[in-house]
Amino acid sequence: MQGIKLAVAIPTYNSSECLHELLSNIYETLDVYGYDIYIYDSSTNDQTELLIGKEWKRDSIYYVRLDSSIASNQKVYYLYRQLAGKKKYDYIWMTRDAHYFSRQFLEKLFRSIQPEYDVVLIDDNADVSGTVSEIISDRLEFFRVATYKMTLYGSTIVKCDSILGEVDWGGLTERYLNSDCINFSHVALYLEQIKKRNPFCALRLIVPAKERIFSRFKKDSFWKSEVIRIWSQCWLCMLENLPVFYRKDTEIFNQVAGLPSERYSLYLLLSYRINGTFDYEKFMAYKEWLLRVSNVTEDEMARIARMEPEEAQQCLNDKIYRELSEFAGRFGTIVIYGAGRHAQRHAAYLDRFHIPYECFVVSRAGNKTMLDHHKIKEYSDIKNRKDLGIILGLGKANQKEVMPQLLKDGFDGRTCYIDIPLEG
Repeated sequence: MQGIKLAVAIPTYNSSECLHELLSNIYETLDVYGYDIYIYDSSTNDQTELLIGKEWKRDSIYYVRLDSSIASNQKVYYLYRQLAGKKKYDYIWMTRDAHYFSRQFLEKLFRSIQPEYDVVLIDDNADVSGTVSEIISDRLEFFRVATYKMTLYGSTIVKCDSILGEVDWGGLTERYLNSDCINFSHVALYLEQIKKRNPFCALRLIVPAKERIFSRFKKDSFWKSEVIRIWSQCWLCMLENLPVFYRKDTEIFNQVAGLPSERYSLYLLLSYRINGTFDYEKFMAYKEWLLRVSNVTEDEMARIARMEPEEAQQCLNDKIYRELSEFAGRFGTIVIYGAGRHAQRHAAYLDRFHIPYECFVVSRAGNKTMLDHHKIKEYSDIKNRKDLGIILGLGKANQKEVMPQLLKDGFDGRTCYIDIPLEG
């Protein structure tokens, strides 16, 4: 890690409290490594500028004021272009103002970066108990594994020479900074540049949930009301604008295109109807796109869109109760595989319906031994027990990683997954 120069770029908008909390938790670690911080502020008020000027005036913290009309992803293109143009840094980490990592993980991350990596992917949506790393050199495999993860600000550290060198900013702006693609234009930038890299080398760090912390001042995303459009029409438009290179393997492309399906399961559509995100007007407006990223039938989708919120809530509870109780009734004991948000949501419903479970299970045990008053056990401790039913409290990507081992160990027919919403 010695000698590598990293700039941390933080786009922000009316979030001075979040930013203060973020800097309070990461500045000392970054300072030890000699890294610079750039604040790109497009706020409608002066709170962030005053915060930096009064409380965070440091030689390594740079403040850039932008017009409040600039869109978030326009800001991302601007900061990448500006910082790469300085020819001062080896890597740029564009991250969020309302989320940060523990000092322990930051030190592990910074020690992990090596000059041969074009990209470092921080997979911070993973339900794991300890950090796992892997090297990915196949560009299509990286496309499969990383595209969905890279949508999250803070997930991607890019090498200036390889990913931000020789960028056709005019062409990318025309293709991706438009209303159809803009929400994922940063992902398109990464993929367009990765396509040019042969050989290519990326580091993927799979991060346990305990290492990431969300600001207590975090506000709802401004695009929450637009989630239906963004994760159907915008997602597919961005992918279809990518170079032909990414479409040559139809199976991989279709797999990536369908990744938002977890956002449009029957359970989540009910949840969206409950909070008003989904209704019949949105169904009719985006039906063509929704049916391409959801496994729910058109008739069922229309039925949910017409429900009153109270009816949708009762329908959701009834479906979850029926599936959990039927599964639990087949086995003497049930456990929850996972220790992150998905696992905790399953546990909450089991508690609500007074369905007992023995423990949480993880692939590799970490320092944490208890969660919600239940033990956390390593999978090796329970894999030979034939009385168990396993509820998969994992995101779909992590399910795919653990299922081969579960099937090998004889758990075929003894697992259950319910797409319980993380909210609501």
